[in-house]
Amino acid sequence: MELVDIKKWAPHIGMFMLEFGAVESFTLSLLKELTTDTMYEKSKDLPLAKKINLIIKLIDGSNEYSGLKEELIQCYKDINSLKKLRNIIAHNTIKLVFWTDIQPADAPYEEVLYCDKDESVITLKEIKNHNIQLSILVETLYLIESIKIGRQIKEDLQYFKTSGLRFTFRDGLQKD
Repeated sequence: MELVDIKKWAPHIGMFMLEFGAVESFTLSLLKELTTDTMYEKSKDLPLAKKINLIIKLIDGSNEYSGLKEELIQCYKDINSLKKLRNIIAHNTIKLVFWTDIQPADAPYEEVLYCDKDESVITLKEIKNHNIQLSILVETLYLIESIKIGRQIKEDLQYFKTSGLRFTFRDGLQKD
């Protein structure tokens, strides 16, 4: 008999960790874009919090994300605030905790993600809420990047327009 049901936690913890994997991937791509090869090689293995702080400084002093800078910086600050939670999830386990300060209608125990180091707990409901928040932040990162790419495409198309070149799109044309 199992004391805790880790199977009900696994999808939510897995989602949280995968979303942080997306953050790591996006962050490395952004570092590569904003730094020299030498600086990238030196910074790519930094802990996530240090990479985020570096990116915030780089973005703040750059024109790369004109009009999107504040939103990107805020997104990274919000992600940074979830970093501690990621570490708790990665280095602890689900335990059955018995509460001492409960109301008569409350359950005397609960399954929680328990941190032995500081005795903090995270409930399944909290994990689900953090997943929603993190998913929105990851989506925002990629949306900001898409807007930046769209602006670049617009500039490139403007160049073709002013140079006299035209694009023609035709239905039914097939590549031989």
